[in-house]
Amino acid sequence: MNLVQKLLELDKNKLTEMPTNKVEIPRLSKLAGEKFEVEVRGLDDKTYKNIQKMSVTIKKGNLKNIDVDLLQDLSLESGIVDPDLHNKKLQEHLGAINCRDLVSKLFLPGEKTILYLEINKLTGFKSEEEEEEDKDTIKN
Repeated sequence: MNLVQKLLELDKNKLTEMPTNKVEIPRLSKLAGEKFEVEVRGLDDKTYKNIQKMSVTIKKGNLKNIDVDLLQDLSLESGIVDPDLHNKKLQEHLGAINCRDLVSKLFLPGEKTILYLEINKLTGFKSEEEEEEDKDTIKN
């Protein structure tokens, strides 16, 4: 069976479904008195490209700047499923003016990075360690 045939047999809705995962935030679990897990999902192609466009500055065909903070914040805003960052009551309760501000009020910088890395993994990117493992496997 060739690859085209295999693809034709796949459920196209499942093929385009973005993977999800839950990430526990130990500090918030301790504060809440129970397990506090944030549900995240991978980013689809359109969302990922929009985030890149907003975060990267190109002048005269050359990369001028990457706003890493904006890249991370927009990825979190799009990739966090639960809690709902668009919930106005939650934003008001924590004194946040928007989703990005809410992310900063909810999570410490290290927690944001952990969530960002998980979203990237679900989007199809490998960590540096996984890339090295793949290189070692190919060599052997």
